[in-house]
Amino acid sequence: MASITINPAFASHEEQRKGSITEGKLADLVVLSRDIFAGTTEGLLRTRVDMTVLGGRVVFERQK
Repeated sequence: MASITINPAFASHEEQRKGSITEGKLADLVVLSRDIFAGTTEGLLRTRVDMTVLGGRVVFERQK
């Protein structure tokens, strides 16, 4: 995963602001309802987005 996180941040000299999920850094990420790498295709199809974070701000949170 470093090829899409830490390495590009380092290459653009932004590793102090981006590249890892660390307090104080910008974050674009999605929290899913289940592990999409474990299980079946059916499980993948039932996976829901629980939260979306852009630029360190929560922009979507699924109501439970």
